[in-house]
Amino acid sequence: MDCGTTLMPLVTGLPADQSLTVVTYALNVASAVSVLPGVRLILLGGVYHGASRSFASSAMGDAIRRLGINKAFLSAAGVHRLKGLSCFHFHEVAPKQAAIATAAYRLLVVDESKFGVIRPARFAGLEEVDEVITAEKAFSDGGSGGCGQPKPDHNQGRARQ
Repeated sequence: MDCGTTLMPLVTGLPADQSLTVVTYALNVASAVSVLPGVRLILLGGVYHGASRSFASSAMGDAIRRLGINKAFLSAAGVHRLKGLSCFHFHEVAPKQAAIATAAYRLLVVDESKFGVIRPARFAGLEEVDEVITAEKAFSDGGSGGCGQPKPDHNQGRARQ
């Protein structure tokens, strides 16, 4: 689970009794899930960056790639149809890219204010995520449509977890 405030409603909405493993480098995410009895927390450490409430280390990308990740929940400060996904902090790029490369399914969780925005640290193309989740709608198949427009659902009839 990525860093950022956009993911916090998802984190705080996790059922207290659900059995799952959460891997994160974000202090706010770790703090929220650490009180849930069914959660096994893996906190990736390193140097703490107060501006993003996250940790960074040169080994973090490799640590993520060694894990089996079913679903990666990612955040972005910028989502641009042509320029892709970006964030403010360069130390977030490696863990985001490692999660994208490793996860079986990649979900981008953003609010609509991020659409059409480009931030300094690019970490992926929009086509590298499987689903875009906003407060309003969920979009499937990251690169199939324009940013902020519904994407065709090639998984119709298949339950989403």
